[in-house]
Amino acid sequence: MKKIVGINGFGRFGLHLLKYWLDRDKDANFIVMYINDDTLSIDDTLEILKTDESVVFNKYQIKKIGSMLHFRAPDGEVHEIEFTSTVKEEIPWLGRPDIFLECSGKNRGKNDCLDILTGNTNLVFCYKLGC
Repeated sequence: MKKIVGINGFGRFGLHLLKYWLDRDKDANFIVMYINDDTLSIDDTLEILKTDESVVFNKYQIKKIGSMLHFRAPDGEVHEIEFTSTVKEEIPWLGRPDIFLECSGKNRGKNDCLDILTGNTNLVFCYKLGC
């Protein structure tokens, strides 16, 4: 059974992580179902996904429907990812994913991430800038 993943922070690392998963979704042992970024709106995120020159998503048809990002792969498979734009403490999907990927660079240590370990979430990976 695939693990459900949520990403907090959609900068360069989060962008690469999403692309990596989309390109390998059938072989991956996880599914990205949630993305949060406290500085980007869903419209900002959609623009980045469509125009970024370093991480290219051009083989996917990407659109937003409400608070969801929809990715249609060339084979017709669709992935829906819930997007939120709030501070970590107010993320509405906290506790839903099995794994929380902290990619914002703002929560760098164990004590910053303890409140994330709630509900179904039993594993947090923190990406530290400069490490």
